[in-house]
Amino acid sequence: MAGGSDHKGFVIADLQSESYIGQIDLFRLDWKNRSAELGLVIGVTRAYRCYLKCGFREEGRLREAHYYNGRYHDIILMSVLRNDVIQGAGV
Repeated sequence: MAGGSDHKGFVIADLQSESYIGQIDLFRLDWKNRSAELGLVIGVTRAYRCYLKCGFREEGRLREAHYYNGRYHDIILMSVLRNDVIQGAGV
């Protein structure tokens, strides 16, 4: 985990080999307004679909912004608001 008070980064690694799979970063953590931005770097679309199902929305893409394993990958910026979660839960 890396980052300052308004940024936290997490590496996703294979449990057996500890090889790098991807990375998740939370940016602009704002406890007062209960908001944060999520950045996702991963080669597997299952994680992206999982975040969509959890209520996150794609805010934008940083195209080919992350170089890994001989290729450039997009960084996907996602966000979720408290009201999105409440509405999705039917509360």
